Amino acid sequence: MVKDLKSKVKYRFLRQIPLILIIFLLGSIIQHTSYIVQADTVVCHRCGMVWEKDRAIIVSVNNQNWYECCPICALMDIIQHGDNDTDHQFIAKCETTNETITLRIFNGNVLSSEPSTPVILFGKTCETNKIFKDNITAETYKTENSLDSPIYSIQEAIKLIVIPKVEKKEFCLSCGSEIQDNWRVIFTLDNGSSYKYCCHHCANNMYESLKENIESIAVADYENGELLDANNVFFIKDSNVTTGNTQDSRIAFESMIKAYEFRGLYGGSVVNGWDGNLVFCLNCGMVIQPKLATIFLLEDGTENAYCPGCPDAALERLGNQVFAVYVGDYGTGRLVNGYNAYYVNNYNIDIPGTMGGHRIAFSSFENSRKFVDECGGIVVDWNGNVVYGQNLPLTILVIIIAAVIIVFAARSLLVIHFKHKQIFEERVSKSKKIDQKQKKRRENYEQKGKKKKN
Repeated sequence: MVKDLKSKVKYRFLRQIPLILIIFLLGSIIQHTSYIVQADTVVCHRCGMVWEKDRAIIVSVNNQNWYECCPICALMDIIQHGDNDTDHQFIAKCETTNETITLRIFNGNVLSSEPSTPVILFGKTCETNKIFKDNITAETYKTENSLDSPIYSIQEAIKLIVIPKVEKKEFCLSCGSEIQDNWRVIFTLDNGSSYKYCCHHCANNMYESLKENIESIAVADYENGELLDANNVFFIKDSNVTTGNTQDSRIAFESMIKAYEFRGLYGGSVVNGWDGNLVFCLNCGMVIQPKLATIFLLEDGTENAYCPGCPDAALERLGNQVFAVYVGDYGTGRLVNGYNAYYVNNYNIDIPGTMGGHRIAFSSFENSRKFVDECGGIVVDWNGNVVYGQNLPLTILVIIIAAVIIVFAARSLLVIHFKHKQIFEERVSKSKKIDQKQKKRRENYEQKGKKKKN
């Protein structure tokens, strides 16, 4: 019996041998495959993301070749680490056509490009940042994938991610990243100590725990890196421009005009001060919509913002103090020269923020004309001269004159009609009388003829 049991165990073991061999074989295949996969992937030099090698971008910086996962990482490495006295190469493939795109970049400027007009779809993440050979290809990709991400030329993209170098390296107290001039935030405490952060995101993370002891907050102007009082600046929130370290999108400007110009190009919203207050009309206190804003730059450098209904009254009051006028383009949201803009009045749709049809601005005549064709109204220039459409009082006058002309014309036609009818009836009557006379004559002749025969 024991012998039979041993035989059964041995038989079962021998029967499992093929299964064990198959498991070892599969393990070897999986391990080999993983080596192949690893061999076909690279690590992004900028962000460390593992990326498919055939999709990676190659940049040549200071005679070193680096792999990058997306066009933004590639540009950031070139700008931050590249020497300004040498040009750097950027080689990528178009997202949809797989055509090679080659760039030469020198000191933050594109020296050459093949093809000539490549663009970047700015998706805000490495996975969604894409490069295309031209704008048409990018727009087609956006439409097919139902995306609303902005598209920028290479030079515009470089401007979005400029990372100024600092002579003395300082590091963020929150995340440890190197502090760059135009993103920095500094808290000065009541004991005289300074806490420095790389961006608004890191500063906000620490604000709640420190606010009782904060004496002042300084933020850097995005354009020149100068430190400003955080309560007297204008911030752009949720734009397409982000810091290189934390992808924070809050950007500070000393000038309201610069803030609105930046917002028109790269999206987002404009708020005032560290607490993020909305921007209100200086005249009536109404919240100002960016694409409906009017900003007066005065001779002394003061910037005054107004809603669509208040610029005329403010201009009459300020007179020659106004040095320049900027208005929000209703179509694009960009800030443009108010003296050269076209304005639409008397349109027949409701636009929030216009308080009953106040004029809205367009940078081009063509866009203002299209708006009038669709929504009614008239197009005027800065001085109020009508350049397209009809003035409402003039239209009413024309209608009245046309109505009077029609009435007189109808009356004249009726008079002519009745006159012709009267003449016709008189002719008919006269013709009947003549016929009667002729008939009577014939009868007389016939009677005379009968008498002669008799």
